[in-house]
Amino acid sequence: MAKAVTSPVTKRGTNRRIMSDDPRIVRLLAMTLNGLNSRHTQRAYKADLDDFLEWWQGHGNMALSKAELDKYKAWMRRHGRGESAVNRALTAVRRFLRDASDNNLIDVREAESALKVRNITQRGTRLGRWLTLDQLQQLINAPDFTTLRGCRDRMLLSLLGGAGLRRGELARVTIASIQQREGRWVLVDLVGKHHRIRSIPISGFVHTAIEDWSGMSGISDKLVPLFQRVGCANYGWGRRCKDEEESLLGPYPTLLALEQEVYRSVAKHAGALGIDLAPHDLRRTYAKLARSAGGELEQIQLTLGHASLSTTQKYLGTDLDYKKAPSDLIALNLDVALRPPESVRGRVQLV
Repeated sequence: MAKAVTSPVTKRGTNRRIMSDDPRIVRLLAMTLNGLNSRHTQRAYKADLDDFLEWWQGHGNMALSKAELDKYKAWMRRHGRGESAVNRALTAVRRFLRDASDNNLIDVREAESALKVRNITQRGTRLGRWLTLDQLQQLINAPDFTTLRGCRDRMLLSLLGGAGLRRGELARVTIASIQQREGRWVLVDLVGKHHRIRSIPISGFVHTAIEDWSGMSGISDKLVPLFQRVGCANYGWGRRCKDEEESLLGPYPTLLALEQEVYRSVAKHAGALGIDLAPHDLRRTYAKLARSAGGELEQIQLTLGHASLSTTQKYLGTDLDYKKAPSDLIALNLDVALRPPESVRGRVQLV
C-alpha cells in the first residue's frame, strides 16, 4: 500500500486525517464502502477503516499479516473497545484487505494470512430496554395531540411501539400504503432493511393516530410521507416558535434528518416520563408485548422483517417467569405412604 499522509489523531467521528494521496487507496476505500447496502454500515465501516489505516501507518506500514492484525486486535482491546466494536472493526478490515488483494495492492498470501484473524467470541446476550404495557400507554399519550407537533409525535410513537417499525421506515409510510386486507388495516408492501418487503397488520389505536394526524395536517397526497417537518417557516434556523404558530413544512430533505428528528422526539417524550429510551427500544417493546400476549413467534418475525428467527428471539428479552415457572407444569402428587412419618418429620431439615 502507498504511504498515507499523517495528520493529528482527534476524537472519533471528526475530520481527523487525510489517509492517502494515492488514488488507488481512495478508490479501494470507495469500493469497499460502496459494496455495502446499509448507509449506517457504510458510516461505521469508514470510521473503522480510518482507525485501522491510521494505526497501520503509525506502525511503519508493516506487512499486513496475521501477526500484525492480531496486534491491532490487541491494541483495540487495550484502548477500551468493546467486544462488538472490535468484531465489527475486524470484519471491516477483512473486507478491505480482501478488496486490496483482489486489486493487487497487497500480496495474496499476506491477505490470506491476515484473513485468518478471528473475532472475539461473545457469550450471553446484552440486556436491552423494554417498556411495560402501562409505560407504553403513557408514552403514546404523552404528546399534546391538540397541537400539530404533538399529533404528529403521537402517530410516530404509535407506529414504533404499536407496529414495530424502524425509524427510517417512517419515511415510507404514506396514505396509499395503508389499506384494508381481510377486514383490517394493514401497512402494505413496506420496504425495510436489506430491501425486504413486508406487510404489517396495525391495531385500531395505530390507525386512529394516523387518521388524526392526516386530518390535522391536511396531507392529501397519497404518495408523500406522512411523517413530515413541523415548525415555523418565518423563523430563522434553530429558532422555535409557539406550538400554535407551527405549520407543516413538508417532507424531510434527507433520511438522516428524519431519523434524527425521530430520535429527538422519542427522547423528549420518554424523558418527560423519566425514561431513558431510544426509538429501537420501542421496536423491542412491540415484540415482547406481542409475544407475552400470545402472539406466535413466526408472525412476530414476519411483522418485524427479520430474516432469522434467532434475531426475533433476542428482541423478546425472555426472563425467568416465577409465576408461570416450567416446574409448575410438572403436576405430580406424592403418595401419602411415601411421606416420612410424623415422628421423624420434625428432624428433617432443608439446607
